[in-house]
Amino acid sequence: MGDSPASTKPVGQGTEPTAPKRRLGHLPPPYPPGRWRLASSDELELTTVWASHILIRHTDAESKQAPLTLMEWSLHRQPSKRPWQQALTLAQDLERRLREKPGDFNEIATHHSEDPATRANGGQLGAMSAVDLSVWPEVLDALAAIEPGEISKVVETESGFHIFRRDPPPESESLAGRHIVLGHDDVPGLRLTHRTDRAPVARSHDEAATLALELVQQLNEDPARFAQLVEAYSDSEDSLRGGDLGVWSNQERTNFRLELLAMAKLDIAQVSSPIETQLGIQILVRDPASERTELGASVLSLPYAASAAASDSPLPSLEQAQKKAEEVRSILLRDPSQLSAFQQAYCCLEAQRWAPGRAPPGALPALQKVAVGQFTPVVRTASALIIARRLDLADVPPRQPTRLTIPTPLGPQLGRLVRSTQPAALARFCREFAPAAQARLDLGSQLAEPFAEVHARLATAFEGVHEPSANEVLMNEAFERLRELLGEARYAQYRRLLDDRIEAKVFGLTAGAIR
Repeated sequence: MGDSPASTKPVGQGTEPTAPKRRLGHLPPPYPPGRWRLASSDELELTTVWASHILIRHTDAESKQAPLTLMEWSLHRQPSKRPWQQALTLAQDLERRLREKPGDFNEIATHHSEDPATRANGGQLGAMSAVDLSVWPEVLDALAAIEPGEISKVVETESGFHIFRRDPPPESESLAGRHIVLGHDDVPGLRLTHRTDRAPVARSHDEAATLALELVQQLNEDPARFAQLVEAYSDSEDSLRGGDLGVWSNQERTNFRLELLAMAKLDIAQVSSPIETQLGIQILVRDPASERTELGASVLSLPYAASAAASDSPLPSLEQAQKKAEEVRSILLRDPSQLSAFQQAYCCLEAQRWAPGRAPPGALPALQKVAVGQFTPVVRTASALIIARRLDLADVPPRQPTRLTIPTPLGPQLGRLVRSTQPAALARFCREFAPAAQARLDLGSQLAEPFAEVHARLATAFEGVHEPSANEVLMNEAFERLRELLGEARYAQYRRLLDDRIEAKVFGLTAGAIR
């Protein structure tokens, strides 16, 4: 939640960016479904995939949204005039050229790719999160099927036709820096991290680009003015901490991969040229990646409508959320044991490690002022109200290391099912699976009724949950009841039936009721 200036992890219900609308043509997927589809969401979230791409757009493609991006970002300002078939022919011609000369990828990307954000860097996408890429399963299928250095077949998404090159991960390096964010009309997702002391941005992309060039010129003349210009011009809420991005490994999953790509090419204290990102046009300066002190936190995040004009938002207004947050904090001060229940209803169940630059703006200073076990005051961020309880850092698990290979589990990992599936779909699956499993297990009347009851209660519980991680808790509790009810041997048979059913659904197999 606090690890990024533009976190796509939910700070509460409803704040997570929505997946793009799928609008594909008639090109069959060039690769079969990968076994990564059976992996848990936790495993995919820890996995980064390095890749570059060439994008060829066409008239039927999504006309504005940036490719392979979850936040709203209108990167393409002019619709393509190329028909679908003509675009496919061009993409296939480029693929053939790359088969013959794969070393020409960067040059061909620079000259032919129609992704403005990556074209100048030879199509480099940086460290893509596997859990984010799973929104485009045909893309992750392609990257899972090729080795580093290899070129993919043509892959279609709603943005057009892609040719991917799987890139090897770079040598591990820590990166740190600051940024100036210049928002504009084409990045409405900035509202989730817009600084709260200013009105929403009202400038065009061209106006932001002109301003960025002016600021870079000032910084080239006097780099020491960076902090001053952050305060005067940056539209991001992290201007509260001087635009500090924190310290990151270049192999970590982040929501600002393009920024880290640019930062890795800078010397210490060097200022970047303006770069296009999902937050707006950014200017970076690289800082020494010195070690920073971490604090442990158990966090409660209550979202609110980030825009006062969002009258159709399901989220409460800022005023409503503030009232609720103060009520919740009063309850927690009287009875801290209620924190877990509130986290189930809002966010976030897992303890967090906060460090300068890697915490919600304004929240870390508040945490530093309280003792272990105490709660912070309510802290307002751009899209949520934060209440944090300070923890002894020794009680907080260390950050898990990044995986650099796409997982290929032998069987389904149910964490992925319950974390990434809509509650209504989970409930429907539960109700459909129960009678089929009951028949296959040949349960007598004495077991059939409680067996059905466990599944019915689980389905109802799924429908009432808002925090995805809570679904896994409910599922595990149901599994324990079923283990006691069925005994070890029959429970093992039940789990095999469940795995078969899930695998059939994932890979689109014809399974009848249950294979």
